[in-house]
Amino acid sequence: MELFYALQHYGGYIVDDSGWDDNQIGIDNSTLGDTDLSNTTFVNDVNTLFANLKIIDNNGPDSIGGGGTPIVQPAPTLLANSPTPLNKKNWTTTASDNSANAQLMLDGNTSTGWNTAKNPYAGENIVIDMKKPRTFDRVVMARRWYRSSH
Repeated sequence: MELFYALQHYGGYIVDDSGWDDNQIGIDNSTLGDTDLSNTTFVNDVNTLFANLKIIDNNGPDSIGGGGTPIVQPAPTLLANSPTPLNKKNWTTTASDNSANAQLMLDGNTSTGWNTAKNPYAGENIVIDMKKPRTFDRVVMARRWYRSSH
C-alpha cells in the first residue's frame, strides 16, 4: 500500500494532538475513489501501521527524520522555485460578505486581509476578476500572515 511505503521511506509528522485516544490519517479526496475505507483488510493494515509507528525525537535541520542514512532521496520541495507573483494591478474583488474589504487580499500588505466579519457558513464566496485569462500552475494563499478577529 502506498501509505506504508511513504511512511517507511519518507516518514510522517504528528500535526495535531487533540488529547483523544484516537488515530486518524488524512487522505486526499482524489484518492478516495481508489480506497475502500470500510474494507476489513485496509482497516487492519491501518491499525497495524499505528501499532508499529515510532516517535522520532531528534529530528532537526541537520538530522532530518532523526539522522542516519535515508532509504530514499528526500521528496522534492513543494515550492522548489519561489513563485513569481502575478501582477494584480486592476484586478477587482467581490465577496458574499464584507465585499468592501475584499480588495485587501490583493494589496500586497501582509498585515491586512479580508474576512467575512461573520461566522463561516456554507455558500460563502469570493470572486477575483483578473480581467483576462491567466495561466499559472499554483495558487498560494498565505492566511498565516493575516490574523482576523473571526
